[in-house]
Amino acid sequence: MACSYCYASGGDFKSFPKEIMKKETAQIAVQKLSQLLGDSITTVSFFGWEPLLAFETIKVIVEEFIKNGIMPRFAVSTNGTLLDHKKLDFFLKHNFSVTVSIDGPEDVHDHNRRFTNGAKTFKHVMENVEILKNRGVRLSIQATYTYYAFNAGYTLIDIVNFLSSIASIIAIKKEEQFPLLSGKIDVDNLVSNPKFYNICKDYITYVFDRLSSSEPVFDLAITRAIGEVVNKVHSDFYPCGFKAHLTVFPDGSVYSCHLLTNLHLKLTDNILNLEKNCFYNKYEEIEEWLLEKFRDLNFPLKVWFSDFQDLCPAALISLESDPLLIKKRFGEFINFESLFWDEVLKKIYIMSKKGNWQKILENISHYFGGRKNA
Repeated sequence: MACSYCYASGGDFKSFPKEIMKKETAQIAVQKLSQLLGDSITTVSFFGWEPLLAFETIKVIVEEFIKNGIMPRFAVSTNGTLLDHKKLDFFLKHNFSVTVSIDGPEDVHDHNRRFTNGAKTFKHVMENVEILKNRGVRLSIQATYTYYAFNAGYTLIDIVNFLSSIASIIAIKKEEQFPLLSGKIDVDNLVSNPKFYNICKDYITYVFDRLSSSEPVFDLAITRAIGEVVNKVHSDFYPCGFKAHLTVFPDGSVYSCHLLTNLHLKLTDNILNLEKNCFYNKYEEIEEWLLEKFRDLNFPLKVWFSDFQDLCPAALISLESDPLLIKKRFGEFINFESLFWDEVLKKIYIMSKKGNWQKILENISHYFGGRKNA
């Protein structure tokens, strides 16, 4: 597919050729990481470009982890066009979580998400999703709230209400966030539009109403925030949560995160050269590099919503070179995230005092306990 808003530049992340990882590289990567990290590898995600193009490599990776006695959770993010029974058999066997990208109703989805030849994808994706659901594979939806949807009169509630008929677990981003990461400059700013703040405020109320119902919908970011508040969990991902991640690209190069592909942030050119001491030392170097960038730009080194944010501000520094544009985008990030999470926390307080709080906790407990990997 050729999604118009792709923050990864169509899958090459601005720095890499579009290629499928060789099986030999995959085997070496799993062996090396199993040796270095062992059971601390909790989740293995396949993403970027369209991972199901490399299904045979995915099989090799899963089987190699099993051979090495490592049993992580497996997840794949796909555009949904290549799903079939053979792949679903494998996903069910190995307890995969599958995230499918669907942007909303047919006109919204097909506006940006088309095949490379321009053909529409909605009907094809929906047919495959029905097969996936009928097979009982754990499903979540990744959606982008686009300029087209906004200008066509669709609110966030409209989009998520439609998507919730497909799956109850939904991660939704705003298209403005993808240009922020890719360095594109748009004439209109979605996030800074005053109307959008009201749309978000109404959406937060909608999510809490659904969470307290017998048919809940789980916005991943809001649900995670509620869980962190209730359980008093601290997970500071500001300015970047890269220490919890490691990304191996098809050529065998290793980065802390797929968004931090700046040359200064590479762990090694070849997975074979990755050593444990070097690995941790490099992470410290990356952290200091990011903090120094924030100091140079006079950005705050701490923000109050750092436990909740669902967009990494460090990625902007890594992928964008124009200081003025970085400052503009960062200002938008701070303003939007502050307002959004302030509304969420106010809603948590109100619902805990006056709303159907127990029902919300029961539904979230089901999400975290039974479907948290979906």
